[in-house]
Amino acid sequence: MTSGSTSPEAGSGDAPQRLRCLLAEDDDLLGPVLRSMLEALGYEVHAVACGRAALDVLERKDFDVVVTDYRMPLGNGVDVLRAVRRRSPDCPVIVISGYADEGVEAEIRDAGGRLLHKPFGATELRTVLTELVPAR
Repeated sequence: MTSGSTSPEAGSGDAPQRLRCLLAEDDDLLGPVLRSMLEALGYEVHAVACGRAALDVLERKDFDVVVTDYRMPLGNGVDVLRAVRRRSPDCPVIVISGYADEGVEAEIRDAGGRLLHKPFGATELRTVLTELVPAR
């Protein structure tokens, strides 16, 4: 994905595939908004509502980027981040949180993730995705 791109695509040929994003967010209001933002940016989104579901999906599918809430039932965003690192070390992971302190931020950074503080808008999300998701 390039910095001017709003439609990330993977592969080549006549019908390029959209990049795949795993979205793990338990908030019933924010989850659909984030999904819409990601889809508007051209991502194919697989959404789950808890850490355990995210871990289960990661066992079966590969993703180009993961966006996960920090605080969720049945596992947190760092659990998801660590699972991604074990399976796909180069996959970008964005952990979103409205509660992160310096300790949480260091934990996310040390595990190879990127923290995005809530609240944030579509422009900020796009900027972070542009920085983290490699162009194809």
